[in-house]
Amino acid sequence: MRTSMEGALLGRKALVRVITLLLLSTLLSGCSLFRRWFADPPNAPPVSTSANLPPVEDSVVLAPITFKGSLTKIEKEIDKLLPFVLGEDDGRFGLEYGVYFPDIRYKGKAVTITGKNNTLESRATLEYRFKLGANPISVSCGYGEPPRQMTVGFDTTIDIDKNWSILSKSNSYTHPENNCSLSIFKSNKTQVIANLVNGKLDQFGKKIDSELPNRTSTLKIKAEEAWKTLQKPIPVVNGVWLLINPSTIEVSKLSINNKDINIALNLAAKPIIRVSTDTPPSSNTLLPHLKIIPNSPIGKFHLALDSFVAYEQASKLADSSYKGRLYPLPSGKQIKIENLRVYGSDSLIIVQVEVSGSLKGTLYLQGTPKYESQTPEGIKDVLTVPNLKYTYETEKFLEKIADWILHDKFEEKLRAAATIPLSIKLEDIRAQAEKALNRDLGDGTRLSGTITKINIAGIYTDSDKFIVRAIGDGSLQLEVGVDN
Repeated sequence: MRTSMEGALLGRKALVRVITLLLLSTLLSGCSLFRRWFADPPNAPPVSTSANLPPVEDSVVLAPITFKGSLTKIEKEIDKLLPFVLGEDDGRFGLEYGVYFPDIRYKGKAVTITGKNNTLESRATLEYRFKLGANPISVSCGYGEPPRQMTVGFDTTIDIDKNWSILSKSNSYTHPENNCSLSIFKSNKTQVIANLVNGKLDQFGKKIDSELPNRTSTLKIKAEEAWKTLQKPIPVVNGVWLLINPSTIEVSKLSINNKDINIALNLAAKPIIRVSTDTPPSSNTLLPHLKIIPNSPIGKFHLALDSFVAYEQASKLADSSYKGRLYPLPSGKQIKIENLRVYGSDSLIIVQVEVSGSLKGTLYLQGTPKYESQTPEGIKDVLTVPNLKYTYETEKFLEKIADWILHDKFEEKLRAAATIPLSIKLEDIRAQAEKALNRDLGDGTRLSGTITKINIAGIYTDSDKFIVRAIGDGSLQLEVGVDN
């Protein structure tokens, strides 16, 4: 009897437990308060540590250097070396000759230098005469008749080495304008005179090969000055800097134009416009060895134009515009925005929203930033987030405690909060950049450049700001004044 009563009692207790569990389950499934106990709040996405900006494509900065009037000055130096009498013999041993530069005596100038490509042609006219034997038995040319003439000079090839030294190699040149033939002996003495002249010219050729490097010795000095200048930040306007970032220097050819020696230098660089309240540091690398290349590259130029907006600024703008707003939702609920924060995480924009009302807590939304030159409302140069949506953790959290907010599409109402104007307009940066590309740098050095078009390269998140990188394409030339 007692056993059956105990069994009935145990059965009733079990039934009570089942009913209690069913009621508890119903309460938990219908009450967000209970479900909140079992739902972990979403974690904040981490803030970016640094912007992973891509490298800027190498630019070619054309840097032609001209040694003006160098050939005229070399002409004068050679004229000073040339004597009126290059060689003569008085005939005491049955051989008489004379070789002269008459223009040295009568004009004070005999040498003319011209050039083509990288070769100098030095030319002068000399007169000569030759006699064999003694009067009355002798044969001659140029005695008792006009003297014979010969065009003489040098062919000088110029080049440049990796140490910035101008090199030259001169070979003597002789060309008889008329021959000296001794008819009795059927002998042509023109070559005898040419051999004599060549021996003398070789000495002057060595002088040219030593004088030309002296005339262009300022090349390396000017290159070092320009290189040092280009490593310094160039102020554009307050808080905006142009960094040239040169890396290497190449030379493709030396050429002669009239009396000038031209050297076509090309600088490889990664120029960038940087916005910074502090002066960016200067580089301090030494002038590199000169790279010798067969052909001059096309003078393409790419300038990185970076605009930005600080997270603090974006957050203040969004918070001031949306804080305190009350959003009635179709479900009969309402949400009030208490605070807004905007920042970057990896390649995404994060919108952190503190809400109250029918739901109290912190929500996180994320999306890919997009640059728009102008919004439908007429706002220029802004970042928008057309695909802004809840983070995965936020969405799972809302599914457990407030799935009604997912159906009311509250996230769409927040996309406007992620419209962020840039601190400096790209067109303003372009205008400032062109101004920076056209200026005197001192010591006879000047930049001349233009930007023909701008393309957006990407949007990046740093530890404290969003960065919009645009690439301006155009041309840049470095003009280096040289005294010689």
